[in-house]
Amino acid sequence: MAPRARAVSPWLGRALRLFFVAQFPLLALATRGASSWSAARVVELVAFTALGFLGVSLDRRRDARAGVALSAAAYLVLAVRFYRFYHTTIDAKVVESLLYSWRDVWPVVAPALPAVLATVAVVALFEYALLATSAGAFAPPRRLAVGGAVAVVTLCAAAPALGVGQRYFARSASEERRVELPELPSTRARLPNVLVLLTESVRASDYCAGHGADCATSPELDRLLPDRIALTGMRAVASYTAVSVAALFTGKPPLGSLGDVAATPGYFDYLKAVRAGGHAPAVAYWSAQLDSVFWRRDVRHAVDSFVAVDDLVGHGVGDEDEVIADGVDRMLTTYTEQHLRTLPTPFSLVLHFQGTHAPYFVDEAHAPFQPMSHTVSWSGLTELHAAYRDAIFEQDRSIARCVRAFLDRVRAEPWVIVFTSDHGEAFGEHGAIHHGQNLYDEQIHVPAWIAASNGGLDDAELEHLRSYRDSVVTHFDVLPTLLDVAGVLDGYALAGRRRSLIGRSLVAAHRELERPVPMTNCTALFPCPLDTWGMLDGEHALVAQPWDADFRCVALRTATTGASDDCASLRTASSEWFALKPNGRKNR
Repeated sequence: MAPRARAVSPWLGRALRLFFVAQFPLLALATRGASSWSAARVVELVAFTALGFLGVSLDRRRDARAGVALSAAAYLVLAVRFYRFYHTTIDAKVVESLLYSWRDVWPVVAPALPAVLATVAVVALFEYALLATSAGAFAPPRRLAVGGAVAVVTLCAAAPALGVGQRYFARSASEERRVELPELPSTRARLPNVLVLLTESVRASDYCAGHGADCATSPELDRLLPDRIALTGMRAVASYTAVSVAALFTGKPPLGSLGDVAATPGYFDYLKAVRAGGHAPAVAYWSAQLDSVFWRRDVRHAVDSFVAVDDLVGHGVGDEDEVIADGVDRMLTTYTEQHLRTLPTPFSLVLHFQGTHAPYFVDEAHAPFQPMSHTVSWSGLTELHAAYRDAIFEQDRSIARCVRAFLDRVRAEPWVIVFTSDHGEAFGEHGAIHHGQNLYDEQIHVPAWIAASNGGLDDAELEHLRSYRDSVVTHFDVLPTLLDVAGVLDGYALAGRRRSLIGRSLVAAHRELERPVPMTNCTALFPCPLDTWGMLDGEHALVAQPWDADFRCVALRTATTGASDDCASLRTASSEWFALKPNGRKNR
């Protein structure tokens, strides 16, 4: 019997095989900016090339060929889809960040799975045909090729994989360090009851904080607290919850080692040290979030009452998205209404909501913004944005119920309510959806307001607060403000700590930012997939991402990129906080 004729010429067969090998490093080259090159990137290309050789060395049998084709297709499709969404490639740092921020990732992954699987199947057929058509045209010695490729891939991937694994599985071993503070005598004759309302992913442009605005997404709070004082220029200093919460409650950027951050006292530590008439106020944190949002494991024991989402639902929760459809903000509200009377006055209560986090909890019977959809796609951003606004509308009802319960509890006693969001949310601006990718205004400009009555703030303090209404203020200002409300900020016992706080009290005499403040998503607390950091002052933001050759100067009031000279002071100040730019080059 005559031998079967080759399907393709030897030269074409070799070309097809070389194309299979080359497609992996070519994809890495195409998705890496020119400013991203380093020794690690060269090693990455070598590893991808070795993967290609490994594939063509293992495909002699049909079942092995099918496995190689499916594996190649899965990687290529996932890498392209990931790059399209996050504008970066998948590497060890990204994998680590995805593990930490799965609650941010799953709402994107879940609705995209059917399309991804279908695309993988189509690409796998192409890869299989590519290998089958060129079979035998380029067959390196099997043992040598497989052994060499496995060795290269192992050497290139073992260290990053080991590091990611060790850090991820040790994340529960975060620092447990009680911060000892001296007694902080209050200058107030009577401490006010304080309610801190912290919401999730709400950006300023979609929320009415008062001041004569159209309160389409928060009508109940508008009717309930019409005299609340809006802080229209409030900026978060991070666009990830864990980083933002640490900055908000410590008044300092959570930079340095985990031990350094854990040694920084937070709002609860300060409140437990406050003394008014020889007594400390009751301190409580009730939340629809996981307790892992905090930078210390002992927070549960640092307050008088602590409730997290697993306490609300009655079982362990691996991720909030597992229960978000159950309406955990409503559960938190019911718990608050039932247990608020167990807190002795004066008290400070933090209520932490989460229904406005993707995939957005919506009551379909009360969803005024239509058409809406929870599907995350570039073509459906208008509908996704509508679902987000419906979630804010739904959460407004829960927050209003909590405020009513609070007012009913304190009655004629002095009280103060502080409201803000941990960060904002993007719907296509600057090529991003959701949050965490950058520090542009849609992801850091957040709503904020303060309300007070019955002497919680005196007339002078209320006037000082109004003077900040349209000024740029930041989350670093929240802790000093709360400490001032407690009457301890200017006390002698807090003098040393006060100097280390970046912010200012918003109920004290108005003063401008004395120096630019840092912003970052990248800390030991929470690995970020995209290196992004910068600086902020009262007029401009200095921001950059890995593909930026230099920092960008953004005018906050117009959201336009201006001349670099406008950010000269920010650029100078940035070197104090960041030795490198996000692209890895020295920050000079």
